[in-house]
Amino acid sequence: MRKFAALLPHFDEGRALSAALDQPQSEVLVAPNANFRELVVIALARQARNEPLQAAERLVRYGPRLSDEDRAWVWAQVAAAGARRLHPNAAQWAQRGAIVAGAGVPLGTVSDETLGWLVRAGLRNRDWKLVRGAIERMTEVGRADPAWRYWWAKSMLAEGRPEEANQQMR
Repeated sequence: MRKFAALLPHFDEGRALSAALDQPQSEVLVAPNANFRELVVIALARQARNEPLQAAERLVRYGPRLSDEDRAWVWAQVAAAGARRLHPNAAQWAQRGAIVAGAGVPLGTVSDETLGWLVRAGLRNRDWKLVRGAIERMTEVGRADPAWRYWWAKSMLAEGRPEEANQQMR
């Protein structure tokens, strides 16, 4: 990705992209440019890998300047990174993304792997709505995994829908 940054037509844009990749926690995003939205998304997703709490704090600050779809995607990245680190706020972060997505905005290109981490965050907090929602957003291949089928059925039981749970377990 850094190689592509050097090829950008404007030096400042290439430098901003390099900074977003190499130092996502920096304040390089303070001065908006033509690609501000993309730089924020890249920087926050990168920062979330190692510093999910700080990325969440920055997302609260920069989120209003993003599209609903971008905001939902970044919240999913922050939540998944938090879940991998067993952060107690991971389920809350996942819900923030799900709330945006639940308003009719798709989660975009959130991978089954990321959604799996959102399921784990929901399981850790016994948040069955999050568990079910993340599994339902997976691809057909992802949902076919026996583990996710099991947890989807458990979420149905927890929500008082035993018929659907039993049908899934057959």
